[in-house]
Amino acid sequence: MDDSDRAQAVMERGSERALCNRLTRKRQAVDTPGRRVCADCGGEIPAARLVAVPDAIRCVNCQNIMEARHVGQHR
Repeated sequence: MDDSDRAQAVMERGSERALCNRLTRKRQAVDTPGRRVCADCGGEIPAARLVAVPDAIRCVNCQNIMEARHVGQHR
């Protein structure tokens, strides 16, 4: 195994951990009664946001980041 293979393996493990963490946060967003957490950062979604957007799965900051990335992909 050369340096390139080792670097690739490290990157893959990091990606797997990140995916696992993200899935855990998404599960928490659904499984926590009376409280919702952001699917991306894991922070609590403020009640005012949930009143404005009842099905929100992201906090305002993460939603803005996601939308900015999405817009950039369609240019």
